[in-house]
Amino acid sequence: MIEVKDITKCYIVKKKKEGKFSLFKKKEEIEALKQINFTLKGGETTCILGANGAGKSTLIKIMTGILTPDSGNILINGQNPFENRTQFLKNLGIFFGQGTQLWWELPVIDSFNIIKKMYDVDDKTFERNLDILDQYFQIKRFLHRTVRSLSSGQRMLCDLASTFLHDPSVIFLDEPTIGLDVSIKNKMYEFIRYLNASTETSIILTTHDMSDIRALSDRVIIIDKGSILFDGKVEQVSNIFKDIRMVTVELLDEDTEQLNTLIESHQFGTHISKSGVITIEVNTSSHDLNGLLSELHSIMPNLSDVKIELPDIEYVLTKVYGGGLNE
Repeated sequence: MIEVKDITKCYIVKKKKEGKFSLFKKKEEIEALKQINFTLKGGETTCILGANGAGKSTLIKIMTGILTPDSGNILINGQNPFENRTQFLKNLGIFFGQGTQLWWELPVIDSFNIIKKMYDVDDKTFERNLDILDQYFQIKRFLHRTVRSLSSGQRMLCDLASTFLHDPSVIFLDEPTIGLDVSIKNKMYEFIRYLNASTETSIILTTHDMSDIRALSDRVIIIDKGSILFDGKVEQVSNIFKDIRMVTVELLDEDTEQLNTLIESHQFGTHISKSGVITIEVNTSSHDLNGLLSELHSIMPNLSDVKIELPDIEYVLTKVYGGGLNE
């Protein structure tokens, strides 16, 4: 369904030269994407992750035809995003959680009818899709209200619905669950799974919500500093940090002075989950895990339990969004 081959994109930015009284700016080339390659099958839901400035947004804009790459090729459903734009966009659905494609002063149904006309959707398909969307989101109750009179959650539901009205074969969802409560999120998950199963629609998702990734993604692509750092199944993501172990220490009392001294001496990362329970982040490539456990048992009379685990998806994504993938 989607082929991305050797995509490269550079930006020229102007920076002020050093010196308090300098009036001149120097030009600097920033390589936003470096030889990006991947293919996506029909019916896959793929999550593209990356910290701010990693190149994620640039890649999405190129895939939707908003930006042109400096080099490389893209085919989406056999079409080039930069040729025959009208036909290309008819097969694309794009949803931005922070924006809207509905007309603010019009009733929702008028916006839907405008979209129907723009995409040449026939009456039968339009009514069928409206009925299906109503089964999941109960949007018909909003159809005759103006967009401006809706709450943010109600507007997002209608915006989501408008993305699917024309039966797109590829859908881009950017932060689709911002402002939605848990029950509506679950309905959205059900609807997307229905699309995958019944129509083989390809969905490209960007999100900061852990539950979105767990519920929807077949595959995760992590971009860091313009390059693909990881491309694989969600459950394989933690392999990026194969040398990291999370050592959870449970104490009999809340006296953590000796443990804090040990952590500071080795400069371990820590996370306190609750009173008396501390998780220590240990890199086994630079620290002896067995030596650490022996040291813990010898100096900690108030030690109740120790548990060693691999990093989970939350840990990995915290690193992704914190820009710590290369630390």
